[in-house]
Amino acid sequence: MFAWQTWWAWSVQNREWRRETTNLAKSFAQDADSTFAAADAALDGIQLWTELRGIGPSQRDALQRLVSVRKETLPQIHGLFIFDAHGRLVVGTGGGAGNGIIEPAFRGSSTCGVTVMINSS
Repeated sequence: MFAWQTWWAWSVQNREWRRETTNLAKSFAQDADSTFAAADAALDGIQLWTELRGIGPSQRDALQRLVSVRKETLPQIHGLFIFDAHGRLVVGTGGGAGNGIIEPAFRGSSTCGVTVMINSS
């Protein structure tokens, strides 16, 4: 009888752990989904702006303001950075752009690139 009670108690606890783990996983997935949706919307706007106006020296002040405003409206975003085709930082919001050079593996044939850093906390 004791073995049966022990097994039953373990079984009930095991179901509870599974339910809690499932709920936690769903919560993390929803949070990640909303973070990526917000970042995607911000990046779409920045991409459109850069395609229409470019990233030349005469656009940098306005582009810096745009990137800063986008970053401020998204507290889960650690930083937004725009690099030119050579991997040099054009504008950014701080938060870890390093020396402003993007790794060669990320360089492409496009005229510019937009990088987003999502806060890990």
